[in-house]
Amino acid sequence: MGYFANALVFNSPPDFDAIVKINPGRFARGYKHKSKTFWLLDFWLPRGTIRRRVGPFCDPAFARGIFCDSRFESEPLHPINILLSLLQAVDVSLDVDLEYIHFAIAASRATKNKVFCFAADDNDLDVGVNASNGDLLSFGLRRDCISFVFANNRCTFTPINLFDEDNQEEFHHTLEKLKTMGNAEISEIRDGMEGQQLFEHPVGQWQFENGTAEEILGLGTWDPLINLDDDFEIVFEFEPQ
Repeated sequence: MGYFANALVFNSPPDFDAIVKINPGRFARGYKHKSKTFWLLDFWLPRGTIRRRVGPFCDPAFARGIFCDSRFESEPLHPINILLSLLQAVDVSLDVDLEYIHFAIAASRATKNKVFCFAADDNDLDVGVNASNGDLLSFGLRRDCISFVFANNRCTFTPINLFDEDNQEEFHHTLEKLKTMGNAEISEIRDGMEGQQLFEHPVGQWQFENGTAEEILGLGTWDPLINLDDDFEIVFEFEPQ
């Protein structure tokens, strides 16, 4: 399956059709847990005319650029803008991370329900988002040597020191810049010598009480969603015309 995984997760029956309408051109498949109140939605775009794909929940969920929401641009203290100002100050780009945040917001608005969205691999991408009825509830993401979390109306970033001798001067320069930013709290430096935490923010942002992220989806392990066939059944299919 590979180490990249992404999904929309719900703990009440979602309106799959409504979410499909906001994400055109993608195939979709919805799942329900056989014994617990969890639903999943997987989007993908087949590879070529024979419709190959890597595996469930292993393809990018949307076309780039369609979920960039400009509604927050006039709110400088919105957590998305705080995050952008912090990372722009240290010349770090978000790339696709921010789009998954907007994707979760759009999906929650479409389904008028709570949505948990995650996307992570074993390298740079690591994001988990909670949204409800079009509002952002919380999110966490990691970009380069910075881990950023918005939760309980508070923004916090954690510097991660990977102890790369070639980048120590740049790391401390970045740290000093972050200390001057006044819109987020700074946590103690985290030792990254032993590598990044696998699925850090998908696990950290998991807010469901009826099962852990590892138990339900295998998040935080090298085998995410390996239990899909045993624990879930397909309840929704969509194929674009």
